[in-house]
Amino acid sequence: MYEATQLFDKMPELKCTPTAASLNQLLSILCDKKEGLYMVKDVLLKSHEMGIRVDRSTFWVLIEALCRHGKAKFAIEIMCVMGLFECNPDPKMYSLVLKSFCDSDDSNSWSDVIAFVGEMRNAGSLLTNSDCYMVIDLLVKEEKMDEAYCLVTEMRIDGTNPDINCFNKLLSGFCQAGRFDMVDKVFDEMLIGGMVPNVHTFEIYIDGLAKKGDVDGMVKMVKCMERAGFNANVQIYNTMIGQFMRSGKSNEARELMDEMVKKGIEWNSDH
Repeated sequence: MYEATQLFDKMPELKCTPTAASLNQLLSILCDKKEGLYMVKDVLLKSHEMGIRVDRSTFWVLIEALCRHGKAKFAIEIMCVMGLFECNPDPKMYSLVLKSFCDSDDSNSWSDVIAFVGEMRNAGSLLTNSDCYMVIDLLVKEEKMDEAYCLVTEMRIDGTNPDINCFNKLLSGFCQAGRFDMVDKVFDEMLIGGMVPNVHTFEIYIDGLAKKGDVDGMVKMVKCMERAGFNANVQIYNTMIGQFMRSGKSNEARELMDEMVKKGIEWNSDH
């Protein structure tokens, strides 16, 4: 690491013209270890004296290394100065920093994520569906469902419609939180917005109805599901049978079991 730095400094003496490529190579070596990160500032200052023009690829090396070492906040500082070098952060950089925040073990990382998403919006960088899912997943784990719902709403306002996976994760989070009014609301908003549910969507929704004790709602939703061209799977049947049994409707539960047998679906009591 130190030898590489010394060689870089001596390049002019060796009649070799240092370029952004050689700078990036040195930075890659330094950024491979945490202790090397502390040498980056001096190298950048030296490269300026040597007349090397820092370009986007240089910033990418730095930001990728900082995120790899869990230094997302420092990566943001680097992104903030890119404009001084006539460079702007690209969507991949934003996604990389966002992932670094989401992967953090810090219990308050969710607030950093929300703040960074706001910075992305201000910069005109819209969340991708994979970004959205990643953030919603974190917020669900941290039980920040209102923030997750606001995120989806903001994306739609910005003209980016989250995909079905994002909505399913949001629905699942509200079910886990026991907020069945929001499950209904999100499901309705999906349909109004033209989003087509998939089997997993119905699984989540029917599970929510079961937890709420809404037996009639479960039956209606299965009929709705079949009209949409989907067949109830073993997980949905198990959910319904379990709720029928808990509700004291053993006859209805047996009828469902018979229906499963006729359809060739094996009932698994472990579900």
